[in-house]
Amino acid sequence: MQNELDEGIASTATIDLLAFSKRDWSSLPVGFKALLDIIEHGMCRIPGALFGAAVTFGDENLRIGLDTMAAHLTDRHINMAARMQTGYVHHAAMQYWISIARRMASRDDQVGQSVVGSCASALVRYHQTAIQPVVTDVERLYPAWDFNPAVSVRQHWGFAEYGRLMAPQLRAIQDAEVGEKIFGEVIEV
Repeated sequence: MQNELDEGIASTATIDLLAFSKRDWSSLPVGFKALLDIIEHGMCRIPGALFGAAVTFGDENLRIGLDTMAAHLTDRHINMAARMQTGYVHHAAMQYWISIARRMASRDDQVGQSVVGSCASALVRYHQTAIQPVVTDVERLYPAWDFNPAVSVRQHWGFAEYGRLMAPQLRAIQDAEVGEKIFGEVIEV
């Protein structure tokens, strides 16, 4: 993960690190703390791929740590993170990208607008690369090899239903956008 230049390899290694780690005292995978240290200390060549994999992993419990990681990334890294896809669409990942877009939409600077564009791109790519047209809210158990199944579905929505559910959040982002209004396209998708 640290010296890898291939986004796919680095992101797959990150997902494996998270899935096969034991839980720490806070019930997070210990690999997540290692990932946080790697990104915080600039010890990898493509931090965006690692961050994107952690978002796409879809564990709501990682959210606070993801915000800590994001503070160490450039808009270029966020753009790379938006490209990381697994074919599965998790509610936690969608909500994470929506939360970043909501925070950045009213910023009237190039970095803010770039990040909003990356968030829009991530949301659209989830739709385009999905193996099935379903968004799932999951609970992950760690380490994955100790549980069968290691991922349980708490809830799932078809794309149309999920789109209707998320429409108010997406419209709020569109209304807050100070730059080019791109979230209208996300709403259409």
